[in-house]
Amino acid sequence: PRALYYAGLARILFSAPDAAPPAFAAFMRPWARLVDELVAMPDAQLAADHVRPGLVRVLRDLRGFLSAVSSKSNYTLFFDWMCAAQRMRLVHRCVEMRADATVQIAALKFMAEFVFNRTQRLNFDVASPNGILIFREASRAMWAYGSRILDERGAVRDVYKERYKGVAVCFTILARLVAGKYVAIGVMPLYGDTALERAYRVAVELLKQFPVPDVIAYPKLGKATTALLEVLLAKPNIDLVPLDDAAYEHVMRVCVEAFDHAETAVSSSACGVIDGVLTAAIESEGSDIANLVRARSADITTYLLRAMLNIVLFEDRPNDWSFSRPLFCLILLDTQFALQYTSQIVQYQPAERREDLIKALKDLLSSTEFVLTTANRDRFTQALTQYRREVAAKNLILMVPTSQTLGAPVDILAYSIEESASATAQDEAEAAMVD
Repeated sequence: PRALYYAGLARILFSAPDAAPPAFAAFMRPWARLVDELVAMPDAQLAADHVRPGLVRVLRDLRGFLSAVSSKSNYTLFFDWMCAAQRMRLVHRCVEMRADATVQIAALKFMAEFVFNRTQRLNFDVASPNGILIFREASRAMWAYGSRILDERGAVRDVYKERYKGVAVCFTILARLVAGKYVAIGVMPLYGDTALERAYRVAVELLKQFPVPDVIAYPKLGKATTALLEVLLAKPNIDLVPLDDAAYEHVMRVCVEAFDHAETAVSSSACGVIDGVLTAAIESEGSDIANLVRARSADITTYLLRAMLNIVLFEDRPNDWSFSRPLFCLILLDTQFALQYTSQIVQYQPAERREDLIKALKDLLSSTEFVLTTANRDRFTQALTQYRREVAAKNLILMVPTSQTLGAPVDILAYSIEESASATAQDEAEAAMVD
């Protein structure tokens, strides 16, 4: 409620653009006195029980006020008020306050709003250093909080409040920094700025720490994780991310787990992550990500392919388009396994369903050439939509294959009506002999 109240006041304050600077200075004067007093306090006094609730209130109030700032000129006023007078030091000291998770979360949430390029309000002039300064402040906060989480491996009473909630906000901060596109992050390593490397490294290490099933168990964590990964592992950022073998496997398993998230947008983001990684691997032969994907093709690629085929062929999802994009890349990378697994699916179905299923699968798998072009992707997506229609029209209720199979192996792409009729007659003759 306090955040909404100050957001409303900010809209009123900035409703008259000509009066904004003097009105802003007068409005912020009480906050300036309060924040300056808090910044001047020693650490022990700042962490006192009677001071911490005030810290949470002022951070929430400032976040609410900032959420209503929509123009670059008004944001610059707030930026100068916060950074020129060293008031950002209060945010960093609150992030480092290990004794109170509530204060830490309030500080991180303020930072998440501070870096948010809402309505392009952070699109500074080319000569302005503000974008880099914002990135450095956010990277520092993420590093301070993330390092503490990584150092504390012991059990906690409330893992969400004391760990995952703050981690989710850190992921949101980094996602907004990268997606905001107000910092040329690719040049930061060239002049020795470690802010980018530290932010990426702590994000990857935090991601590797929590178990994969927690993506579903804690929905907000899952949403923040997939949103970050979708931005982080897209071109050209993927070349800057320290993605080793263990991190790659963990990311892919997190994405598969996110397929069953309660929110469709999260499963779509997970598909976007896989599509971004595989597309980069296919397009940049010989790169680090290409070598990583190829080295794990025998287990990770087949694991992803099996999981996606099970969803696309057996479930009716509202976001089939999202699943079709990475599925195309996976079939391109391992066409042989895709044919083998779909053949196994056909074998497991009762005889009366096989002919319709084989025809539908043949139309899907032969709909386009598996070469990475936009036109081929679109044709495959259209073919997948047509497959869903045929399955629904013929009321095909399919069974997921297990270790047992029924019938003989099927070459789906070489399927013909005559072969199908012969196979059906053979199955009926074998059934009659058994009777």
